[in-house]
Amino acid sequence: KELERNVKERTEVIYQQKKALENLSIVASETADGVLISDKDGKIEWMNAGLERMTGYNFKEFKRVVGATVREISSNPNIENVLEDIKTNKKSASYDSMHQMKNGNNMWTTCTITPIFDKGQLKKIVMLYTDITKRKEAEDEIKQQNKNITDSINYAKQIQEAILPEEELLYKSKPESFILYLP
Repeated sequence: KELERNVKERTEVIYQQKKALENLSIVASETADGVLISDKDGKIEWMNAGLERMTGYNFKEFKRVVGATVREISSNPNIENVLEDIKTNKKSASYDSMHQMKNGNNMWTTCTITPIFDKGQLKKIVMLYTDITKRKEAEDEIKQQNKNITDSINYAKQIQEAILPEEELLYKSKPESFILYLP
């Protein structure tokens, strides 16, 4: 009976582990976000299908063309500080950066980089990339529109100021006068 109970318990554990692996497999292959996993030194060990779709590179191409380490692939000029910070604080960090894809297009991403510790020792680094290109393009468009509006207002102000007489000149010739200026 005890042997039978142990077999049932082990079977249940194996079943639960299998289910967990199936769920992780779905997340890894079907998510729109890109995932990279590196060893403790930053050497890239794995990337998910989402990152392959985002970049256009398969894993071998990615390592050969983009880079084989976290430091090589990152377009963040402060990546060394980010890596040191996540190791020291044992917390995730995020930053935005631009990358060139296989097709030559640029893509903006938010990268969340997370250290994985085991018994106090850094074991892995997980990087989650989310495409924010459309958001960055919208931000750039808003900035350009704001610049255009501000430039237009400043130009109108210059025209109005050029038309109005100088205050000192007006007050000298007509001391009781005033200018009502409502741009």
